[in-house]
Amino acid sequence: MAVLPPVTLTRSDFLDMDRLAEALAVRLEPGDVILLDGPVGMGKTYFVKAVARVLGSEDEVTSPTYALAQVYKGREVDILHVDAYRLSGVGEYLDMGMEAYFDEAMVFVEWGETVRGAHDDPLTLRIAQAPSGPEARSVTLEWEAGPWDNKVAALLADLGQGGAV
Repeated sequence: MAVLPPVTLTRSDFLDMDRLAEALAVRLEPGDVILLDGPVGMGKTYFVKAVARVLGSEDEVTSPTYALAQVYKGREVDILHVDAYRLSGVGEYLDMGMEAYFDEAMVFVEWGETVRGAHDDPLTLRIAQAPSGPEARSVTLEWEAGPWDNKVAALLADLGQGGAV
């Protein structure tokens, strides 16, 4: 598949990050994989918490750094939340035995670059500090042409960013 040029969105604050999470969450389906990357403190766990809230989870969403993985119950589908920071790569990730969730849950992997290649067609969100303020974030979306094209186009349209990808 062809790799499309990334799309970068600037979020002015965490409320704006909530809007992005909501616009994405309503389009997610079981089996969708989101890889989250960015420095410590940029909002990777915050983003998963916002998505889980939109998907109806009443579970407390916390960073899975020490547990490595957590599963949250949504209204209609589970959310698998993984922290790959301490993993050595794809092999160790797959050895965790979470494959049963890959097709049935929505999968969010913090430090996702570590496990790139474990999933076909993930959407990557790279979150970084934006220069416009202490809570401002730059979120770069990366994906290969295919299943994410329509979802990203609709997400961008919802956010007033145009729908063409």
